[in-house]
Order: sequence, then C-alpha cells, then structure tokens
Amino acid sequence: MWPFTRKTPETRSMGIDEFLSLAGMANTKSGEHVSSSTAEGLPAVMNAVTVISEAVASMPCYLYRVQHQNGKESREWLSDHPVDYLLNECPNDCQTPYQFKRTLMRHCLLSGNAYAVIV
Repeated sequence: MWPFTRKTPETRSMGIDEFLSLAGMANTKSGEHVSSSTAEGLPAVMNAVTVISEAVASMPCYLYRVQHQNGKESREWLSDHPVDYLLNECPNDCQTPYQFKRTLMRHCLLSGNAYAVIV
C-alpha cells in the first residue's frame, strides 16, 4: 500500500543559519540579526564610519603609472589623466570629490564593497 507507507525523513543540505550566511544576513552568536541598516542605528558605529570615511575623503588621491626597469620601480604621476580629473576635480555633476570619496568609503565600511561606474 504505497500511499500509506512511511516517508523517509527530509534531509536538507543547509540549515537556516547557513542560508542566511549565504544571503549575507548571517546571525551573530548571540542570535541578534545584524545588517548595515541595524548597525547604522548604533551611535558608536556611525561615529566610527563618519570619522574613517571623512578622513579618507580628505586625503588627496594621486594616480601613478608604475614601471619596472632593470629591477627598479619608477613611478610617474599622471596629473593630466582623465581618471585623475574624475577623482580630484569633478567625479559627477552632483558631488564634490570629497563627497564622492566619503560616500564610497561609507558604502565600503557598511556593506563591504563600493562601486563607481564611469559613464
């Protein structure tokens, strides 16, 4: 009588914690769910992110061409390169270079990565 036979127990290849970890929403050992949005609500996290992102944004960003000749490394500053212009003069129509670098660093600190698309 096949419809009344006992089914074998279901085996799952991963538990909920592994799935959440794979999805980037891993729980901590305390059981609390921590994400970038919950971390932003903590004053200590926001102050640390603000201090680091503003410090990085205030630093000059230089573009160099590195060449290796005869076992020596030489660097040439590319001050007239278009990427140097984007990083130090005008990254886009809406942001100053400081705001652009601060935003990139903020995303990097809170989510683990930051991207800028050159259009």
